[in-house]
Amino acid sequence: MSEAAPGRRPRWQHVLVRTVLAVLIFAVMGVGAGYLVIQHYFGQIGRVGDLPAPPTPTGSSSLRTSGQNFLLVGSDTRDNVGGGFGSADSIGGQRSDTVILAHLPAGSAKPTLVSFPRDSYVQIPAYTDRAGATHPAHMDKLNTAFADDGYALLVRTIEQLTGLTVNHYVEVNFAGFQRMVDALNGVTLCARTTRNDPANGASGGSNDFMTAGVHHNVSGAVALAFVRDRHSFPDQDISRILDQQYFLAQMIRKVESAGTLLNPFKLNAFLNAVTHSMRVDNGLSLGDIRTLVSRLRHSDPAHVRFVTVPFTTSNGSATISGATASVVLLDAAKDKQLFDRLRTDTAGTSGHHAHSPGVSGKGLTCGA
Repeated sequence: MSEAAPGRRPRWQHVLVRTVLAVLIFAVMGVGAGYLVIQHYFGQIGRVGDLPAPPTPTGSSSLRTSGQNFLLVGSDTRDNVGGGFGSADSIGGQRSDTVILAHLPAGSAKPTLVSFPRDSYVQIPAYTDRAGATHPAHMDKLNTAFADDGYALLVRTIEQLTGLTVNHYVEVNFAGFQRMVDALNGVTLCARTTRNDPANGASGGSNDFMTAGVHHNVSGAVALAFVRDRHSFPDQDISRILDQQYFLAQMIRKVESAGTLLNPFKLNAFLNAVTHSMRVDNGLSLGDIRTLVSRLRHSDPAHVRFVTVPFTTSNGSATISGATASVVLLDAAKDKQLFDRLRTDTAGTSGHHAHSPGVSGKGLTCGA
């Protein structure tokens, strides 16, 4: 696996974390916020329910994890989203566009954030759906676990794939991106090439929703098109991950600017948008959030390790429900090495790097 080119800032997987959680450092856990203010924002965060019980250990397959694991999910539910993006009625269910496992080792060792492409071809565990129908274990794309039976099946899928216990779950929904960007009065984005995606519809029926170059004060609607676009790239989902990471990094730069931090009205609007867009498991406490953001607030590679789950190809094919589908084929041997090291808190000795084969960022976005 190739390292990022010297002198190039890596497009880090941590930016989703910083968007949905670390902003709380600025107004909720810092800048003089009192107890009641902290409780106000924390109380606005929704709850998905309890995490599923870990599978019963069987011999050497026991889930043993040193430290804690947070599953961070970007959901593309269309609730309350208008324009050309469809709606909860026209596009059934919801999907996990972004899946990141944040592993916080015991003690002060470096955390590791692992990003999973949504089209990863994985085994979905057997489950019983809300209607009472049973479904056997089967191979499918990772995001179908979330679409078919929600957060609980996604958690179980990640636990089965990695052998790691998921201790907490954090989700930010599709509409939240638009609300956050609009609360900041837009963000600055730079596209190296014109973006064309017939599925977005963010520019009055034209497939070209963003021309090449720098764009200031990008609206929430166009920002959504940017983070959802995959048809502009030959490797689709892999390049979209890089776009999402770049976009979120740009949004955090806007949050960290004096114009936001010193403007209580703008900061309040942004924090309201963030907390109203989040859902977490019932067991996640304010103390857990403090732990997560304190371990990830130093975002340089010296303090946090960033990894895309190893894969053999981003353009593989598999038969799903009788039809041929494009999938990301994972590298089972390298995946096992990575997850074994995470489980024993020895990931720092791994040879894996932040980028998968063929992903350099050239020709995708600029300004990261």
